[in-house]
Formats: sequence, C-alpha cells, structure tokens
Amino acid sequence: MPENHEVYKLLDESASPDLFTSTLKDEKFGTHPIYYLLHRLRNAIAHANFSINQSQDFSFCDRRSKGESPNWKASIATADFFVLLSRLGQLSDGLRKAAAPANNALHLTAPA
Repeated sequence: MPENHEVYKLLDESASPDLFTSTLKDEKFGTHPIYYLLHRLRNAIAHANFSINQSQDFSFCDRRSKGESPNWKASIATADFFVLLSRLGQLSDGLRKAAAPANNALHLTAPA
C-alpha cells in the first residue's frame, strides 16, 4: 500500500505511533511515521530482530542490509502492543467488509 493509503491515515489518527518509544529513527521516518513504523516492524519480525525483556516489553530493530548497524529501534509494552494489534485487526475487518460483495455474503468453495 502506498504511504498515503487510508489505513495509515486512520492508524495515525488513532495515535498508534505514540504507543512505541523510538530510540533510533532513519531520515524517512518523520515523513509518514505510521507507514514506516509498520514497515520497520514487519521487517524486524520477519528477520527475528526483536527481543522480549523480563517485563515482557518488546524491543525491535531494523537495518537496511544484513550485517549493518540498525537504522530503526523501538520498544513497546505488551499491553500497548495488543492495542496496536487490535486497531490493525479492526481496520482490516472494516476493509474486508467494505470490499465484500453487496450482500456481504461469504463465498466459500469446497476443496477439490
């Protein structure tokens, strides 16, 4: 999705970026914070660049290339991470419903 997609605007309006404590941001981050936050978060999870401390807070980092120093670091409390995931789920559900056929019926086909 492009940086200016409606989903990012809705997440930004719900103060989702404020759930994280960023300790390192790259130069692009300030232009579209929620867009870059989600992309950096996705990369951190996909490449196992995260940890969970004894307080069960999550810390994430992202880097441009393997072996390079991180260009983004952020942490989030477990409760706030659940808030973010809940907001993402609600938006996803809303988008799915908006894209469903007019009768909102779920069309399933049996496996062959």
